[in-house]
Amino acid sequence: MTDGKRRYRSLRDDRGVSDVVGYILTFSIVAVSVFAATGIGFDQLGEVRSDEELKNAERAFQLIEQNFDQIQQSQAESRRSEISLDAGDLRVLAPPSTSTATVTVDGTGESYTLRMNSLQYELDETILAFEGGAVFYMDKNTNTILEDGPEMFCRNRGSQPGRAIVSVVRLEGPSGLEYSGGTIGITGELNTSTALFPVNRTGADSVGEATGVTVQIDSEYDDAWAEHFLDEETGWSSAPASDTYECTDSDGINVYVRETRLNLSFAR
Repeated sequence: MTDGKRRYRSLRDDRGVSDVVGYILTFSIVAVSVFAATGIGFDQLGEVRSDEELKNAERAFQLIEQNFDQIQQSQAESRRSEISLDAGDLRVLAPPSTSTATVTVDGTGESYTLRMNSLQYELDETILAFEGGAVFYMDKNTNTILEDGPEMFCRNRGSQPGRAIVSVVRLEGPSGLEYSGGTIGITGELNTSTALFPVNRTGADSVGEATGVTVQIDSEYDDAWAEHFLDEETGWSSAPASDTYECTDSDGINVYVRETRLNLSFAR
């Protein structure tokens, strides 16, 4: 074989090796790009799915609040709601993991510490909760938002005595149990509805004796409770004590305090 032929074969072989190496490099780049895009796509799909599950849970909790409010308003004895848990968890929190509302009727000797308990749904460190008659949203950074407010109002009625309504919902349920996956039915049934104040129609501890009312909240959703009480439409104002709100009126105040206890049950 002549030197020219050897050089030609060598060049051809080198070019063949270069083509193979180039093909491998190109395939590798494409494969890595595809896998990276696929990974990003799965991450994005996961985020979209979580967002959709949270939106569904929000709608479910708004319906739960409406149903429980109907029981609180004596419009029904029981109401059933449903929630799709998917990747989320549902639980009832009771003592020691519980919240309280301490209601003090000024001008009287009446004070009540009302335990609320809470129904919680959690997904990816984000929490939706029903507590005391309100719905709260807590994000991963523990920032809380009021979704639906409780039945706690302070009204100035001009030259007439003002009116304060403090209505607290207490949940009674299977504490310590946790539910996940699938769809679960939540039934709230009236246990008791008790008018705590006024105690008497006239005289001591009656409507005419009250000079105001304060509510102190002890809850992991303190900021969202403050959002409710400090909203101008609710009529409350901040009291000197921490997480405490007051309702007063120079023309006098009619105070009504009620506790509604609901029994919770769950079924698949």
